[in-house]
Amino acid sequence: MALLPQFLFLLLTLVAIWLFSKKAIEIKRNIFLGKPEDLNNNPEQRWKNLFLLALGQ
Repeated sequence: MALLPQFLFLLLTLVAIWLFSKKAIEIKRNIFLGKPEDLNNNPEQRWKNLFLLALGQ
């Protein structure tokens, strides 16, 4: 009877690890769905927007 709590704890731990890894893989997959953006056009306007947003907070 002393093994039952240990077995349940092990089972619960394995399920938690499985759920965590499943969610982490899903988040990683969603991050890599993005497409690269060309940031070489109009850097002055981008910096202006950056400072406007940063200081406007």
